[in-house]
Amino acid sequence: LACQLFQSDYEKFIGSLLKPRVKVGTEWVSKGQNLEQDPS
Repeated sequence: LACQLFQSDYEKFIGSLLKPRVKVGTEWVSKGQNLEQDPS
């Protein structure tokens, strides 16, 4: 798994895939989606 390759926490890795933070203007917002909607 990619998180093992980069030595990162599995839960944080999955969380960042499912709730990516996107910068809109000057603030950061979380975009919620589930595994079926994940484009990657």
